[in-house]
Amino acid sequence: MKLVKYSALLSIIILIAACATIDMQVTEGQVFNPKKNSKVLHSFYLIGDAGNSDLYQRDSALSYLNQEILKAKENSTLIFLGDNVYPKGIPDKDSKGYKLANHRLKVQTDIGKNFPGKTLFIPGNHDWYSGLKGLRRQE
Repeated sequence: MKLVKYSALLSIIILIAACATIDMQVTEGQVFNPKKNSKVLHSFYLIGDAGNSDLYQRDSALSYLNQEILKAKENSTLIFLGDNVYPKGIPDKDSKGYKLANHRLKVQTDIGKNFPGKTLFIPGNHDWYSGLKGLRRQE
């Protein structure tokens, strides 16, 4: 029985090691070399898990994003990839955590208002924790 377990473990280790590589696997002709006169058609700015700012402050990742979007043009899209309000989305207005949750969303929407392109918010699992009503409040 031990021999079977060790054989299975050794087989798994060999399989994993056979799939691993340190060097980038690119065959001839797959490398992207943009032309010198190429033009950017559209830019995307992606950020996720941005909903954890402290009250009256902005998270460092959001501060960095705010600086980066200064370079953005109209042909760009900013996408918040979910978990926009930790820990459980937007609670009821009379809830103890409403003020903090509202602030966490506001620092993101303020960045979106200053963005020259289109801004999209995708709800993540933390945003769903307050249910559909919580998503409506976030909307």
